[in-house]
Amino acid sequence: MPKVDMTPFSETSRELYTDFNRLKAGRALAAACHSNGAVNITGHGLGKDEITEVLRWAKRIFNLPLEEKMQAAGPPGYLSHRGCSVLAEERTRLGDQDLVNCLPLGQLEKTVSRMADFQEIYTIGSELDDQQRNTWLPDTVLPGFREYMDSLYEQLVGVAGIVLDAMAVGLTLEPGGTGAIHRLGSRWHCRLSFVHHRPVSEEAGDGHDWHATPLPEREGLGTFTLLLQDELAEEAHNPDLGQVVHADTDEGALVLSVGHVLQRFTNDYFISPRP
Repeated sequence: MPKVDMTPFSETSRELYTDFNRLKAGRALAAACHSNGAVNITGHGLGKDEITEVLRWAKRIFNLPLEEKMQAAGPPGYLSHRGCSVLAEERTRLGDQDLVNCLPLGQLEKTVSRMADFQEIYTIGSELDDQQRNTWLPDTVLPGFREYMDSLYEQLVGVAGIVLDAMAVGLTLEPGGTGAIHRLGSRWHCRLSFVHHRPVSEEAGDGHDWHATPLPEREGLGTFTLLLQDELAEEAHNPDLGQVVHADTDEGALVLSVGHVLQRFTNDYFISPRP
């Protein structure tokens, strides 16, 4: 997977670099998004200690007892990307080609409707979003959690802004285009999710109306995803190469994955590694 250093765009070091440095980094990012759809980025402004702290909070969330997690249960319905989603609440989408190839048509829909992601998710968005309100764990359950998450959200919005700056430079956009690409990643439309994939045994789903699926492929419907992983995780991409590419990240790096919205914005110049 390509690697790009975003340091020339970072607010803390921007004055130390020239416009030529930024053009070089921006073009490298645009080239990676064009050829691969996913890229390791460093120099993004989130330090190694801060990344360690993010992972520490993630473990604290998912180590809570179920009854405490459910005090921040996500809302029902289509506006559901807030709060806690526990094991098997999300279903794998119909269209997995492996299933299409190996199952008779009569069994396909029935089987897929019972397949569930064996994962837990906790999600927040902007506190300024009137349509999707955040659902918080009480301070008595996890002291300092809301304050930390608000701060992390704003920090990651800043990282997204750096990425969009670099993309605008790499694509040599005019001022109108630069403003348009930044509107794709406004702080009102960003989402911060902690995801925990549990081990899946052969018995997973027994006694329930679903089958567990480990790490199913996801749709990248947004602008882009910034992925931070612990040492146990790898994200796999298929950038139309007919093979799986494992995202082995350097320490302190984030994986940037192009979404469908950004692919359309660039008239398919950037490619989404998601189907």
